[in-house]
Amino acid sequence: MKRKSILIAVTATVALATTALAAGPGGKRHGNPEKMLAKMTETLGLYDDQVPQVEAILKDAADKRQAIGDSYTLNQRAEAREAMMQLRDETEAKLADVLTEEQLARMAELKAERKERRMERRLRRAERAVENAEES
Repeated sequence: MKRKSILIAVTATVALATTALAAGPGGKRHGNPEKMLAKMTETLGLYDDQVPQVEAILKDAADKRQAIGDSYTLNQRAEAREAMMQLRDETEAKLADVLTEEQLARMAELKAERKERRMERRLRRAERAVENAEES
């Protein structure tokens, strides 16, 4: 049992480190603002007057994400994470000023669904790692 716990912890750590490194310099893993805008337009039903406002918010956030990614080293991961979380909160606040209540509710619903899928994937990976370790 203790071996399984250690293996799960090691697997989770490796998975997180690999994900961070896969982002590469500047953290380019989160897509570009044009794709994000297209997805938001489709899923949230943005109105014509909202599109340029949301586009400006997303481009500004992408530029700031790039700057954060470029300014921190792997040894400063905690600081970079904090800066990214603060940027996310700022971006969501700006979007809240532009989107309708219905759009915000839909965005929150989609965010919750993504979080659930992410947690399920992590659990499946950890279970596979334990199974593979038991086979070894």
